[in-house]
Amino acid sequence: MHKRDYIELLGENIYYEALEVAKKKKPISILFVHGFNSSSAIIKKMIEHVETLYEQKQRHNFNIFALDLPGCGKSSNNNEISLEFYGKIVSEFIKKFLSNHKVILLSHSMGSVPCLYAKKENKNVIDLIMTAPLNYALVDDENRYAQLKKWLVPSNVEDAKEAFLSLFYKPSNQHIMYVDRLAPMVVNNYQRDIKKFDNLLNNQILNREYLLNVVKPLFMNDDEYAIIYSRDDKYLMVEQIKMIERDKDVKTYLLTECGHATFSDKWKEVYNIVIQRINELENEAK
Repeated sequence: MHKRDYIELLGENIYYEALEVAKKKKPISILFVHGFNSSSAIIKKMIEHVETLYEQKQRHNFNIFALDLPGCGKSSNNNEISLEFYGKIVSEFIKKFLSNHKVILLSHSMGSVPCLYAKKENKNVIDLIMTAPLNYALVDDENRYAQLKKWLVPSNVEDAKEAFLSLFYKPSNQHIMYVDRLAPMVVNNYQRDIKKFDNLLNNQILNREYLLNVVKPLFMNDDEYAIIYSRDDKYLMVEQIKMIERDKDVKTYLLTECGHATFSDKWKEVYNIVIQRINELENEAK
């Protein structure tokens, strides 16, 4: 039922997890796509929750899949990393695994842009729910640009600690203790990560021209999607989401007391929004 395995996609060995509990012939399946230099592990609590409900014999009408993008988690890194390549990986995963499923893409942060690519390429993707999404207004403010450049690949222990603790609305004692072990490891990997993510970070995520010319059209296409965000996110500003709302008619959900680490601070609220969206889609199909 809860499967952990690897699959070869576009020259990469991709780690994924699959929890298949839906019994329909053409089931609804959530595919989770993580953010920058993260992994599928951040959706662990939601997967465990769905698994517990199933074991308690409570009806559950969707599966959950999650993957590690190239260069992240347990997956390989044999190609230059880019948002376009990540989009192709997500799209290929859908074609290989979920071609007979009704797919809902659930993304966090940077993972939202690859999902926008994949939604265009796969007609069986019926919804996209983006949490704290990378967006075309991300670095409109020069101070935000400088802050994100310092946080995304920190070069010293102080910046690494600040970057990690700033992910949360209110860091727990466990977070504070963990950061003392994490920060030196992050800094030790600085040269590796700055090289690995150079194109993705400097030519794309932090490149205002790229965001406006390439990412904005993805947000402005005719497909529907939803955005989950928080006023307390230190990585993504509320003004960015408001700009998207002005540019396009989009459904948004505002979380309170939640940092950028949405699936740590408020995973239950995200889960409830997913359930709500699924119920709405099923009612529309009747």
